[in-house]
Amino acid sequence: MPTDAGEWAETFAREFQSTDDLGAQLLQLAIIVAAIWLLRWLILRLILQRTHDSSTTYWVTKISSYVASALSLAVASQIWLGQSGSLLTFFGLITAGLAIALRDPVTNMFAWLFIVWRRPFELGDRIQIGESVGDVIDIRIFQTSLLEIGNWVAADQPSGRIIHIPNSVVFNQMQFNYSLGIPFIWDEIPVLVTFESDWQKAKRILINIVEHAVPIHDRPSPEDLRRMSRTFRLSTLNTQPAVYTSVLDSGVLLTMRYTVPPSQRRGLAERIWESVLRDFADHPDIDFAYPTTRFYNNRLEGPMANLDRTE
Repeated sequence: MPTDAGEWAETFAREFQSTDDLGAQLLQLAIIVAAIWLLRWLILRLILQRTHDSSTTYWVTKISSYVASALSLAVASQIWLGQSGSLLTFFGLITAGLAIALRDPVTNMFAWLFIVWRRPFELGDRIQIGESVGDVIDIRIFQTSLLEIGNWVAADQPSGRIIHIPNSVVFNQMQFNYSLGIPFIWDEIPVLVTFESDWQKAKRILINIVEHAVPIHDRPSPEDLRRMSRTFRLSTLNTQPAVYTSVLDSGVLLTMRYTVPPSQRRGLAERIWESVLRDFADHPDIDFAYPTTRFYNNRLEGPMANLDRTE
């Protein structure tokens, strides 16, 4: 504690000097941060005047914001460190700030390198990533673009929307590739006929339909399977059209199974169904099964009916 007027004056002067230094530092920090964001705004405006691509606009805006924030943080840290901070420390702070701020773009860039090197999918492939399904139409450093299929369209056909997916999702989302290895997928069409129908005849008709609907040249060849086995360990795959039989509550279920290129699935299913409808119409002993409701009258059909007859 100061004991005389001289010591009180000296203490007040030191406190005033400290307060003055703090105000100067805050003013210096405010000026530098304002200059950084003003420079960011000028550069961003100059770039956006020369591009109309929404993807480029998005990434330029986002990255410039990250860079400005990282520089502001680095400058603030350098000022508060005072004279003890060195040039090496300053650049270290900048590097650390950029690494944190640009984490997503950097991850996307490494994911792009993974896609180019490992090739989980390529241009033209039909894929599913998470909930998004579509045909790959563009692979960029930061994102992959898909032409969406399905959604409100009740088949594997384009909806017209473009999906932009960050490349980083390949590290944390499952990817389904319809086109990798062999350019075919397996599809099935179930046909339910009544128990009273001649299901064996119906099965012969369906086998004939599916074999003619999928020509031999449109099926995976042995060479296709050998080429795929060089990359993946495959068990024996039956690529021939087939019809399988099972029984449900409403009738006999005959399931046609066949291979088809992903982009032709809806068209081929349409041709098969039209053939089924035409051929079944020529056979009165074959009927489609469908859910039905039966009303049971116990007095007319049950034990009471037999009792009435014996009286």
